[in-house]
Amino acid sequence: MKSKLSLLVNLSQVLRYFSRVDKLIFVASAVALIILIVALPTFKGSIFSGGTHPADLPGPSETLQHSVDFLETLGYARPDGATGYFRQIRSEYGNHIRYHFGQQALTEARQTYPWYTPPAVYSVKSLSTSHGRDNLLRMLIFNMDELNEAGTLDGDDIGLDVVRYQINIDEKGVAFEMEASGLRRFTHETINRALLEEAIGKPIPDEISRIYLQIGELVTVNATDEILVLTTDDASRLAQFVLSHTRWAGATLEIEETSTVSSNNQHTLYRIRMVSKQEVLGRTLHIDTEIDQQGYVQRIHPVWIETQGDTAKLPTTVHNRSRVIILIILGILAFFIFLYRLVRQELDLKSARNDAIITFVAIFFVSLNSSFTDALQQGFFTPGLWDLIGTVLGGVLVGAGAALLIYIFSSIASSISHEIWPERIHSLNLLRRGYLNNKPVGMSVLRALALALLVPVLPILIHAVFSRVEIMTLSDFLFLSEQYPLAFTHVLGKSVYAAQQVAFLILLLTLALLRKRVTNNFLFYGIGILILTWVDMNPATLLGYPNLAGQFVAACIVLFAFHKYGALAALLVPFFASAWWSLLSGMAIGAGPDVLQLALLGVVLAGALVLGLTASANGANATTLPDFVPTYILELANRERMSRELEIARQVQQTFLPVSNPVIEGFELYASCKPASEVGGDYYEFIQVDDHNVAVSIGDVSGKGFQAAFFMTLVKGYTQSLAESNLDPKTFLTRVNSLFYRNAPRGTFITMIYGYLDTREKTFTMARAGHNPMLVYTSATKNASYVQTSGMALGLINDGRFADNLACTSMKLKTGDCILLYTDGYTEAMNRAGEQYGDKRFQRVVERCGGLELAQLIEEIDADVHNFTGGIARHDDMTIMGIRVL
Repeated sequence: MKSKLSLLVNLSQVLRYFSRVDKLIFVASAVALIILIVALPTFKGSIFSGGTHPADLPGPSETLQHSVDFLETLGYARPDGATGYFRQIRSEYGNHIRYHFGQQALTEARQTYPWYTPPAVYSVKSLSTSHGRDNLLRMLIFNMDELNEAGTLDGDDIGLDVVRYQINIDEKGVAFEMEASGLRRFTHETINRALLEEAIGKPIPDEISRIYLQIGELVTVNATDEILVLTTDDASRLAQFVLSHTRWAGATLEIEETSTVSSNNQHTLYRIRMVSKQEVLGRTLHIDTEIDQQGYVQRIHPVWIETQGDTAKLPTTVHNRSRVIILIILGILAFFIFLYRLVRQELDLKSARNDAIITFVAIFFVSLNSSFTDALQQGFFTPGLWDLIGTVLGGVLVGAGAALLIYIFSSIASSISHEIWPERIHSLNLLRRGYLNNKPVGMSVLRALALALLVPVLPILIHAVFSRVEIMTLSDFLFLSEQYPLAFTHVLGKSVYAAQQVAFLILLLTLALLRKRVTNNFLFYGIGILILTWVDMNPATLLGYPNLAGQFVAACIVLFAFHKYGALAALLVPFFASAWWSLLSGMAIGAGPDVLQLALLGVVLAGALVLGLTASANGANATTLPDFVPTYILELANRERMSRELEIARQVQQTFLPVSNPVIEGFELYASCKPASEVGGDYYEFIQVDDHNVAVSIGDVSGKGFQAAFFMTLVKGYTQSLAESNLDPKTFLTRVNSLFYRNAPRGTFITMIYGYLDTREKTFTMARAGHNPMLVYTSATKNASYVQTSGMALGLINDGRFADNLACTSMKLKTGDCILLYTDGYTEAMNRAGEQYGDKRFQRVVERCGGLELAQLIEEIDADVHNFTGGIARHDDMTIMGIRVL
């Protein structure tokens, strides 16, 4: 008792969390609910024009009897297979007439000319000659001839011999439309003698086995003992007789034409078209009666041909087409943005994954319902194994396709919205991650429930006040449960998918992109309302242009929810609006067979109300909830931090390298360093040791990046401290190796050349510790040759073997001669085929351009390497030093 009292106290405090605007919305929604309950019954008049209510239609057993009687009249044996029953309306006809002539004119026409107008509502009965099912998969796997002969497989009728009949019965129990289907519908043991004799009025000899209908004035088949040739007058009497047993018995019809629908060696199908001269509501009645070669009626199909062109179109048709075009354009735009941001790793994929899972479940059930529609209507309430497997697989594929679309829309919408207005997706992120019991989610649910009730009010009021403005009928099926096995899951699934499209594709993506460029609030929200108005979010759809008023109100409500309460409320408003409309309009029509489905919809809405109340009363406050930041945002922040740190490291490293090339009289010195990443492991140095000696060093640390840069800095320190001692190159490298070995981890090594340029004697003395060989260009011969001396890299060993293996060499330089020291970034550069640039190409370029200044020579080398690699990014640092005697 105490806990219940505490809950009531908490619920009473819920109002404290809502603003004055919220309270006004709740009051308005309560008024809207009353208006809908009172005004929605007028909705029945729009559908059941002519005064016929579904309850007045013949029931399933009566319809079955009327259908069997009609088939027997046509000469068919009584079908003994599966039967299906559902009630239907002719929505397209009714919508056009009500828009152009008004509801009253349609009602009067149906009362005055029932034999020229279709019934308002009617029963549809499906019958078959067996309980089997057609199954394409079985026919593909097994031999067709064997199936035709056997007709059964493992005791189950496979449906090859099934003939189906669909009979449409009006409110008086009279047939007005009929169609036979199935592979065996043209195969009969004998000619339909009774029907033909009664219709034509003359006896038919026993030897007649088929009929031939004379088309026009030509008779291409001679009369024989087996063929009965029917003239145009015979065809007219036959069609009139058949139609005299239908709703069209009172219509004055004249034969317009006879034609052959199809013909082969096995069967021929003829069409007799009868036309009324009476024009009703700008239309004339045309009835096609199709009869096969044995006199069996295969189809009775009435159509109404417009005689006034302006009554054949609805503004809604143009609107719907443009709506689809807009969604396709936005979808294509979203796809390209997705690819762009995917490459840049700027997508909130985790949230999108959860949204895609919800979409998959929703569309999976929508697909299952749609796939089982035919089985339900044909009377196959329990699908066979093959049907079930195929349907489930189809549902998985359709659901996966829809989920992929939402995955794309959601990932880019969430990412862009988090950059533009992160506060508006906070509550949506909470729900995505399973945080239900909290005040932001609870309040969003309650606000959306209230706002959703305001969406269909204006269309209903316009319909109630203005008699000429009717509610549009969007489906030919009167009751959802007669169309879908799990109708409420179909409604909810479609509502979820539609709401996600509006929220992600329009609100969180299109409007977010628009907000980047449009800062004026009036213009921004005006464009937003225009887009939302055109994509149709109001489930209560009016006929004609007044529909724009209802869609405008729905757009304003959704955009208000988005602006005031965030993305979660805006997503839930169209979802709840659809659920409210399905529930209330279904109850207004009459629950009938939909009572369970409507009850389940009510449970969903009641559950949302309970969730909203309890979460608002007892849930966590916004201040105690986590603030979700997409993973890619954190990764971007880390990348930016790393980029800043790398830039700092690069700047620091640049200070370690010579700022400019030294200027020495009689010599040209030049060096260039291009790291593969922000920081590199290559090192070079010119150090003036005394008046006529310049220490020259170049090194390459194993690896790249930070670690290589660190060891490069370490070696620079050793070099600068030891160079002042003026040690010979061999002793110098031995000491550096000892220092580096003690301070670097095993596996890290450095290749290096160290030498002295004697500017007075014009000699260069050097030792090579495992580095690339030095290349010497001789101006006299214009040849270039490599100078290789023995030596191993620094850091591999630290004993006498290092010094024993190290050789020192000296060479005399003449005017025009130059030497080049370089790292393996040049010779090991690779092209797209995986080939290395190599020592020989390097040597040829130097021989060709050796007479140029060093800066130009190195530019030529760089250009040749770039052309060879095809512009591929460097995979290793590239450093080169040159010394020329002037």
